[in-house]
Amino acid sequence: MTAWLSAEGVGIEFGGLKALSNFNLEVGPGHLLGLIGPNGAGKTTAFNLLTGAYEPTSGQVRVGGVRVNGKRPHQITQRGVARTFQNIRLFKELSVLDNVKVACLAGAPAAEKATGWAALAREYAGWWRAFLRTRGHAEQEANITELAERMLDLMGMLEHKTEVAKDLPYGKQRRLEIARALATRPKVLLLDEPAAGMNPSEKVELMGLIRDIRDRLSLGILVIEHDMKLVMGICESITVLDHGETIAVGTPEHVRSDPKVIEAYLGDSTAFAKHEHQADSGSRSDSHGDPEAMPRSSEADE
Repeated sequence: MTAWLSAEGVGIEFGGLKALSNFNLEVGPGHLLGLIGPNGAGKTTAFNLLTGAYEPTSGQVRVGGVRVNGKRPHQITQRGVARTFQNIRLFKELSVLDNVKVACLAGAPAAEKATGWAALAREYAGWWRAFLRTRGHAEQEANITELAERMLDLMGMLEHKTEVAKDLPYGKQRRLEIARALATRPKVLLLDEPAAGMNPSEKVELMGLIRDIRDRLSLGILVIEHDMKLVMGICESITVLDHGETIAVGTPEHVRSDPKVIEAYLGDSTAFAKHEHQADSGSRSDSHGDPEAMPRSSEADE
């Protein structure tokens, strides 16, 4: 199948420092791919390049076969690429339902086509329809509410729709962020550490949900994750980064036994195997209850 999102030799430099170089990736319908690597490997940098937060200094990013280098993040969202963030970015004072309804508007595909006076005229007309509560506005509002509720139901969050986002448990805030991304009607969904802060049982449920989302919506999904049990359990192919370079691409079985991957993470194969055993047992947890052995990364790191 034709890749909906692709990176071809993509790289970026910051003040002469190569944060990512010669990065290649293809995400097509129904793909479920992983992107892993130790701290500072360039994972979040790759996400920022794919979604328009950064502009590549080399290579090309394509969405639906169209080059999108230099496009703004909202324009790439409108073309069908959505993402979540390592640090949750909800509208914490809004209700669960309203958080998702905002995203329904952000993903409207027609929004990018109107520019200049046409865009202003449409916004002006839309403002008056809302102010006068016209039939057209009521129908639009009903359609947005229906879409938002469907996405919440898909993530098992519909019963919480009237709750304020900040009052949700951490794991459910993660689910809400995914529901909000889905409300933009993407063809490709990028998940940046979706299991961070979840307990072991929540992570098991999340694995099933991610597969279900892929199957029911025919999405391509790319996941950054430090939990090896999760990423090895759901991803069909994994790309491994280290210091901005791709060091391995392949099935979970191939990546798990690759000497370069073992060395990049922990320095020896026995340590890597020990990590996987401990991740399976769920015996460790950080201050947020996240049982991770590998060093955690941050957006600032990458």
